[in-house]
Amino acid sequence: MRPDDLAAAARSGTPVTGPALDEADLHDTGLAGLQLTGGSLAGANLRSVRLDGARLYGADLRTSDLGEITADTPAELRGAVVSPAQAAAVCTALGLTVLE
Repeated sequence: MRPDDLAAAARSGTPVTGPALDEADLHDTGLAGLQLTGGSLAGANLRSVRLDGARLYGADLRTSDLGEITADTPAELRGAVVSPAQAAAVCTALGLTVLE
């Protein structure tokens, strides 16, 4: 699957299962409403990607560049698999302090 195919699926509301888009440059791509199940976006550039209303069920984003983490990020990444460092950045954006 190509990044353009993923964007087209998001626009049409077509669910996508298990794509491998490792290292894909999705910078500034409109993926609002994307219904993604599984798959890998390892190392993908997700800076400025619009994910409003997206559902990323089990999508592996652990080594992706998520760009700026804001208070809106948790809703945009709902269902995704993220790394501990990415989770910590989300917590920081929400104003949380995580202690061991």
